Amino acid sequence: MGAMDIETMSANVKEEIDSLFQEWEAAHKRKGYERFIRDGIVSLEDWYRQPTPKICYLLKEAYSDDEGFDLAKLLHKKEPWQMWKKVAVWTEAIFQAFGDGKEYDQERIQANIRRNTDRIAIINVKKSNGQSESDYKEIGDYAITDRGFLRRELDIVNPDIIVCGYTNHCLRTILGDEWVNNETSMTLFGEWNGKLVIDYYHPASQYPNRVNYYALMAICRIAMRKHSIESK
Repeated sequence: MGAMDIETMSANVKEEIDSLFQEWEAAHKRKGYERFIRDGIVSLEDWYRQPTPKICYLLKEAYSDDEGFDLAKLLHKKEPWQMWKKVAVWTEAIFQAFGDGKEYDQERIQANIRRNTDRIAIINVKKSNGQSESDYKEIGDYAITDRGFLRRELDIVNPDIIVCGYTNHCLRTILGDEWVNNETSMTLFGEWNGKLVIDYYHPASQYPNRVNYYALMAICRIAMRKHSIESK
C-alpha cells in the first residue's frame, strides 16, 4: 500500500470512527451515562503501514474522571503505562509467532514497547461509567445493549486478530449467529470470518511477561496449523 493510499485510508477510517463515536456518545448521554471513553486504532498510519497482523484487544472497560477522554489518542501521545507495557509484550509475541519466531529477549521487547503500542487497536465493551474493578454482569449487559455499536466499531477496525481479555462471552454476544463454536478443547482460540480469535487473560493479570510471551506464541502457531491463518 502506497503512502497516498495509507493517507486516504486513514482519513476515511478516522471519519467513520468519529461519526460512530459521536452517535454512540449521544445515545449514552440520553441514557444518563457519564464520561464516554473513546478507543479504537492507536495510530492509523502505523496500523495500515505495518506488514504484521493487525491486532485488536477486546477488553472490558477503561475509566477516567476526564470528560472527553480518548484512550487511543492518549496511548499514541504518551509513554505507555504499566498495563499497556504488558500489552506491548503480548503484541510482540504475536508478531513473532507470525514472523521470525524470535525468543524472549527483554532488551529487544522493551525497545519495541512504544512502537508496538502504536500498532494495535483497543475496543472496550463498556464505554461509559468505567470503574477500577469490573462487574462482569454489567460488562455483559453493555455488550447486549451496545451490540450494534460494538459490531460497527469492530467492522471499521477490521483486525486480523482479536485478543479477548476475559471478554470472549461479549464477542459472542456482539457477533450473535455469526460466531461458530469452533474452539479447541482447550478453548484458547477460534476463527471468525478469517480472523483469529484468541480467548486469553486480561492484561492486568499477574502472570510474568515471559510466560505470556511463549503462551501466546504457542497459541498462534497451533491456530495457524489448524485454521491455516496467515498474516495479511
